[in-house]
Amino acid sequence: MRRLACTILAASLLLAGCWDRKEINDIALVMGTSVDKEGNQYKVTVQIAMPSQLGGAGSQGGGGGTSGTKAWHSLTATAETIRKANEIEQQALSRILYFSHRRTLLIGEDLAREGILDIMDVFSRIPQNRLTANVAITQGKSVDIMESEAPIERFPSEAIREQLNQYMKRNRVLKDLITSILQEGIDPAIPFFKTTSKEPGSAEAKGKENIRVGGLAVFKKEKLVGFLEGDDAQGALWAMDEARIPTVSITAPGSKKKIAVQFHQTESKLKPVIQQDGTILMQIRIKAIGSVVDNESRFTPVNMGTLETLVGKKIEGNVKNSLSILQKKYKADIIGFGRNIYMDDPTYWRQISANWDEMYPKVKTEVQTDIQIEHSGALIAPFQREEGNR
Repeated sequence: MRRLACTILAASLLLAGCWDRKEINDIALVMGTSVDKEGNQYKVTVQIAMPSQLGGAGSQGGGGGTSGTKAWHSLTATAETIRKANEIEQQALSRILYFSHRRTLLIGEDLAREGILDIMDVFSRIPQNRLTANVAITQGKSVDIMESEAPIERFPSEAIREQLNQYMKRNRVLKDLITSILQEGIDPAIPFFKTTSKEPGSAEAKGKENIRVGGLAVFKKEKLVGFLEGDDAQGALWAMDEARIPTVSITAPGSKKKIAVQFHQTESKLKPVIQQDGTILMQIRIKAIGSVVDNESRFTPVNMGTLETLVGKKIEGNVKNSLSILQKKYKADIIGFGRNIYMDDPTYWRQISANWDEMYPKVKTEVQTDIQIEHSGALIAPFQREEGNR
């Protein structure tokens, strides 16, 4: 019996327990980070959740030691490395910076144009940095976006994450960005944010701005080369099979009024075809199912086939315009033409991969759409109008 007791006591000494635990009252939860280039240094801003403001209405919150009305607090430091900037920020805090809950990472335009491969090491090397953090580029300084107004969400970083969720089918997270930089035959494309002034006339509009997704930031490997906005960005999303509930607006036949169709199912497929003369034809097939969500004209469901054709041509035009910009202006393969060639014929890709930068702008494209509009909405026809009022 004594031997059994000694064995149990000796075994208990081997139980280390939670030796590396961090109490919630001892950590500062980083919700978002922005990184800009300042000369030869990095300007890093961290957005920290304020414990005293995270309770419900009338709650005193948990943790104590904080004050104010905002649910977040930001710290900014400039240093030669990102890690050094974090150390400087840590010196101004009574709690330990904790990055495991970070959901957004913003990269400023100047830094992105110089190249982001080096800083990816910082955000992927330490296990605490989650690789599922959403990444976005900003026009101008990223710190301006990180500290902009977020009237609905508790944190600006959370507002950024929610807008990213609505923009593409699959968010661009840290691991996706690293993969697309290192992979052959594809270049990164990341949503970018810009600031917009509030609607003039309201008392709170003066000096305040809102943030919104402006389109796609186009990269050539690790360097930002330009932006796609409006229909050009939407055309690229269609080709990438990343258009999330897109809306297409056209002018109704025989009218100056508009019809808008929203698509709840979309699918895009790429197929490379090697021509006899050695040129490459990339066939892009787009299928989409949607409904009429806005009809200002006298266009009726009887003409649904015509409407499907017109909407299909509008999508084809947007895709072709965006491909022209990508191939001729930016020479960036964000659609993944090269990647599709590799997947279709790895042997042929190995033959051309060394010369892909020269071949890519010359790839011919063919875009075809299969559009199905299921119904015209709750109304069968528009509200009554005078016959001549079009």
